[in-house]
Amino acid sequence: MKSPSPPFVDGVRELTQSAREALAKEVYDLDTLRGLVIEAAGQGYARIIVRPPRPLDLRGTEAASLAEKHLVDSGFRIYWETYVGEVDGTRFSGAELQVEWTSS
Repeated sequence: MKSPSPPFVDGVRELTQSAREALAKEVYDLDTLRGLVIEAAGQGYARIIVRPPRPLDLRGTEAASLAEKHLVDSGFRIYWETYVGEVDGTRFSGAELQVEWTSS
């Protein structure tokens, strides 16, 4: 049987998830997403790409799930694209949300 994780590790995991949830609330705010869609559509685009300011995968957050559901329920096509970013010489993978509304 595996021994339980030390409390420090559990605390660090909770801090990581909490930071991701907080950032996702900003990045996937529904009013912000609506504004991005309207701005892009007004310029003739049929897609937006929403990439967090740091290379993180925020798909597992509550805010990302709510935004995804709202967009799909509103008739948009969404998908997630993985990318690699660099921070201080270290490579990290992240995921960007892509939202489409017409075929081009």
